[in-house]
Amino acid sequence: MSFWRKRISGLVAVALVTGSIVGCGGGLDSLPGSNPVPVNVDGGVNTQSASVTDAVVGGEDPTTILVNIGGSNEVVVIPAGVSVAAGESIAVIPDGTEAIAGLQGGSRDPGDVFINGKKSGVKVVNGQLHPALGLPRGRYTLTAEGPFTIRQGASVLTMQRVSFTFDSNGHQTSLPNEIHGTIPSNGTNNWTNSITATFLPAYGDGTANLTITHTNGTLARTVDLDAQKKATFTDFRDDPQSHIPAQGVDLVSFTHVGTSLP
Repeated sequence: MSFWRKRISGLVAVALVTGSIVGCGGGLDSLPGSNPVPVNVDGGVNTQSASVTDAVVGGEDPTTILVNIGGSNEVVVIPAGVSVAAGESIAVIPDGTEAIAGLQGGSRDPGDVFINGKKSGVKVVNGQLHPALGLPRGRYTLTAEGPFTIRQGASVLTMQRVSFTFDSNGHQTSLPNEIHGTIPSNGTNNWTNSITATFLPAYGDGTANLTITHTNGTLARTVDLDAQKKATFTDFRDDPQSHIPAQGVDLVSFTHVGTSLP
């Protein structure tokens, strides 16, 4: 899953690896009832807003443009297949954004990021997005090629790919702006772990969905956002679906969109 916050602000945003917390099925290479040393996670996606001076015609290749953000000219990439009208506003996911504080990886191709199945022109390298990504109003699926890891001491969770489906209103996105909680590590189980994603007021209702694909199948769960604009995912029982394979998980997918296309 956004998908994210700039490292200089102390922490991606779903994203959002939040799917790990709902329990990932796997081989019985973890012991039921045991969960040594889970991994703490913090993160969030904080976008900026900019107006596009010249129209961008979505083609087969990404388009690099300059936009003014806070008085400074910034390089922003518009993904392949995405058009922007002159004067239209875009939501900008800043250069250096991380999915999760401490996220590492993105060595495959290396760390290619796709938007709606096409190359975005940005990459995730050592957990950071480069360069900035600009998205006008619309609905998007972002897929980042890993493998990615989150580490706390000797405990590591490995994810081969992460994917986020979300909306942009041209100023903000429906990705979580805050993430807090704990996730399991490779070869352990997810029982009792919990993680909470918080969303901006423009996207503070509806549902959020997490889907985890692993060697033994797929687990999907959908939760309602509460009055505080939060979605909390808790693994409340110990069963085979909670056992994390020693190699980690294949795909973590996160979806939260507006109640209607913005």
